[in-house]
Amino acid sequence: EIYIEPFFGAGGMFFNKQKVKYNILNDLDSDVVNLFKVVSTKKEELKQAFYEMPIHSGLLDYWKENEETDPIQKALRFLLISNMTWLGIGDKIHLSLKNHKQPFFEMLDKTYSLIYDAQFGNYDFRDFIKSVSFRNNEEIENTLIYCDPPYLNTSDNYSHSFTEIDSNDLLDSLQNSGCKWA
Repeated sequence: EIYIEPFFGAGGMFFNKQKVKYNILNDLDSDVVNLFKVVSTKKEELKQAFYEMPIHSGLLDYWKENEETDPIQKALRFLLISNMTWLGIGDKIHLSLKNHKQPFFEMLDKTYSLIYDAQFGNYDFRDFIKSVSFRNNEEIENTLIYCDPPYLNTSDNYSHSFTEIDSNDLLDSLQNSGCKWA
């Protein structure tokens, strides 16, 4: 009944599993969390803004140098950099014969239907796992925590590397939760 994912990212597991009653999702990357929160709360505004967004190197250059505070603009920036640049690196716009925007429009409604009632956190996994509260042991027994953490010694939001200490802390956090985990 309860699905918890401390390292949501693009949601590869979440979007390919059966939806459960309660979904509690988290990612340390505020751009990831913002995008999915905007999809779940301001889908139509995001859809229109994305439709109107010009895709060109000047906008990419601007967004490489500037952060956005408006949630919709922040989501657009993230979509452009992560999905429309070569390998998602953000160096240059990836040019192709297909419409860059079409996959977004094709997936928006499906994504919304799966996340509109999910709860999102933006924490380090240690704080996130501790923050989930249960009313009784039955809820703990009906919970699965799924983790696909960054691989050891890879670049990410965990101070640029997910360390052996992080891995050990993750295993301890999962064990102490009392929940089933994978």
